[in-house]
Amino acid sequence: MITLTTAAHRSGQIRLGNAQESLSLTIDSAAQALTIDRTETGVPFALQYGTKRTVPLAAGPQRLQLWLDHSSFELSVANGQHFASGRIFPQVSAPWRMTADTGLVTAATGRRLNNMS
Repeated sequence: MITLTTAAHRSGQIRLGNAQESLSLTIDSAAQALTIDRTETGVPFALQYGTKRTVPLAAGPQRLQLWLDHSSFELSVANGQHFASGRIFPQVSAPWRMTADTGLVTAATGRRLNNMS
């Protein structure tokens, strides 16, 4: 799980991925919207439903919680006021890392969750 806090009144992109594949979260503070884009996450899946989702944002800093595994993501926005999930199928074995536009993320924490087996 990754928890992110973003700066108030800042727009930009948070990218989780490697050189070949990524999941992107784009914050548009003027439009008060967050767009989740899974277009580049590996094997295309359920294209008839689209590869992008947009959720509304309140003005000010944002708190995002992201759960990510080998085939899906779940995103909670503003302590669960909005929630989005999607399927992803990465093909490249290179590890994923998080990058963000300068000044967008003010705090980030993460932890690996245990397997349920």
